[in-house]
This record gives sequence, structure tokens and C-alpha cells, in this order.
Amino acid sequence: MKVNGKYIGANHTTTGVIFGGISSSFDETFTTEEVLIEAGIGDIISCVIGNIKDAYTLLEQEIKESNPQTIDQLTETVFKVVQTYFGDYSNISERMSFYPATDDIETDDQIGQVSSLQGKNSAMCVERAMLSQNLLKSLGITSHYKCSGIIKNNQNDIHAYNIISHKNKYYIFDATIPAQIDNKTTPLVAEITEEVYQTIITPNARVGYSVETKYYNPLRNEDVHITYDAGRKDLYQTPELKKISK
Repeated sequence: MKVNGKYIGANHTTTGVIFGGISSSFDETFTTEEVLIEAGIGDIISCVIGNIKDAYTLLEQEIKESNPQTIDQLTETVFKVVQTYFGDYSNISERMSFYPATDDIETDDQIGQVSSLQGKNSAMCVERAMLSQNLLKSLGITSHYKCSGIIKNNQNDIHAYNIISHKNKYYIFDATIPAQIDNKTTPLVAEITEEVYQTIITPNARVGYSVETKYYNPLRNEDVHITYDAGRKDLYQTPELKKISK
């Protein structure tokens, strides 16, 4: 199914590309909503969340073991479950093989499922942000799945991540490009203002703020400089998470 007649995906990129009929922000729990994935040059497919019962079971186990309370603890728990559920990035070259080709889809029940990537070491930002969305919301955290243009280390790209709020504070949450805080790998949880939050959760708009943050990504062993929702009129710089490695 579509959402209000639109698919969920990137409504614009830093290169000015606009896909028609796209909503870039989604604030509900994923069930049967279709999310777009860039499957290659000029090729777009859609996917749905699928059966993620195992992820909820993992979350319940983590909660029993660690009893997370603070936003850092809650988001670290979600990040750990996402990493455990999907595995690492060692098989991302095979990612699209777990989805049916668009030409092979004749009915809604044949649409590719995010859950088909469980344990395959192939999930990327769309899958990780979709699963994060459901897990965050199950913990009582307000979350918007967001897909937009970013600039990462001076390179234009399209990226999926989450915009969250909890106890009147607001954050970028990124389970795909993690950070390293106090020698521990964590999701990126970068605090933003309410004004910036309200801008970014609004789909189909270029006014307001893009968000710039710098930190160290231990999975890639590199410092990253990312502008989220790039191309908006103003730029908001997040507080420094940790002194970057270089």
C-alpha cells in the first residue's frame, strides 16, 4: 500500500533530483507501507517491513538484561538489536538479491520484505532505519523515519535515518553510521533544537535547517562530516559528540 497516495522515500537530494509522489517522513509504526530503495542507477524498488517478530523478541531480552532508562541507554539498546538482527555489512554486495525484481512483482504479497535480510549481513540504511523506527516507537520514543539527501565527507548521497524526541528533547538517530563514545560503538544520537526538529520532520520542504555533525565512525575507521537533510536554507551544527580522531 501507499501512504496517503504516496510512497515513502527521498523527496529531494542535494543534486536537486525530485521523485514525484514521495513523502520523505513517516511517523507511524511500519506494517504494510511501501518504502523506496535505490536499487541501482535509475532503478527504484519498494519494500515493506515484513515479519520482524524475532527483532521484538531480541528487544525484550535486552530490556530484561539491561533495564534501559535514559535516552542513551534506550537508543543503545535499539542499536544493539538492529545490529544483532541484521548482522554486519560484510555481504552488502548481495543486498538486492534478497528482494524480488520489480518486473517479478504482480501482487502486494510479492513485494520484498525487510525481514528477508535478517542475519544476511546485507542490510543498509533503509532496512536499519525502518526496523529502528518500530523498535524506538515500541519503547515509547517518538520517531520519524526520514529519507533525504545528505552530504557525507563532501559526497552527495541519499540516506535513511530517524528523527526522534523523548522527554522534550530532540535528536538525529542514525543506526547505520554509528559513533564511538568513550571507546564504545553507539548509534549516532545528536541533539538538535525543537525548531530544527520541526523543520526536518516536515516532508517536501527546502526551507528551514539542514543539520551538520562531525564524529568518528568506528565501523569504517574514519571521521565523518555529515549534513543531514542537505539543501535546506539554513545550517544547524550539533554540539560536539566527541573529539574526532584526526
